[in-house]
Amino acid sequence: MSIANVTGPLYDPTQSSPSEAVTRTSKDEFLRLLVAQLQQQDPLSPQDGAEFVAQLAQFASVEQLAESNQRLASIEAAQAAGARAGYAELVGRVVSVRTDEIALPLSEDGQTVLSAHLDSAASSVEVSFFDSSGREVRKLNLGARGAGDVEVAWDGRDEDGILLPDGQYTVKVHATASGGSPLSAYAQVRGVVDSLMFEGGIAQFKIGSMTVSPGDIMSVHR
Repeated sequence: MSIANVTGPLYDPTQSSPSEAVTRTSKDEFLRLLVAQLQQQDPLSPQDGAEFVAQLAQFASVEQLAESNQRLASIEAAQAAGARAGYAELVGRVVSVRTDEIALPLSEDGQTVLSAHLDSAASSVEVSFFDSSGREVRKLNLGARGAGDVEVAWDGRDEDGILLPDGQYTVKVHATASGGSPLSAYAQVRGVVDSLMFEGGIAQFKIGSMTVSPGDIMSVHR
């Protein structure tokens, strides 16, 4: 898939960062004050040498700070450019995304797959679906399952077999150990990354009807 879907402002090395502008302003202001002080001092009572040396040392510190900020800005820009390039490579790839929502209608091409991730083996696994009002519309009992990803087959119908209306539904996974204690588990969706966009400088991926952040991607598949 072409990465022409990548949108958003790209890094422009000709533009100064805010930190660079602030530091440059501080440096210029210090120089103006120092020159004005030298011009206005009394020739018959010149500034104390030790004090002047201290001011020069202060100027050197300001200049070093400016250079450090410029180097940091360059590093940040390089890291941002590298991250954008890495994100772009995910377009067209199949990924697993941690989520607590799923949209109806379900994907007809079978590319979007819902699963439950279990950190450890469970004696009981239940997956519940809720509508926008918080009402539970369907519960699936998956029984005992081992650790890892367990595919969840939901046909988009409620407990009475009635097809639910299109929209967003909340999905929750409840897993328990043999003694009844709760286990760490969550729902995830596997699908193809359709596009990449940047909103306010923050990367967002489009997977079907879902918009997800990079931190939500749990794994990338071949």
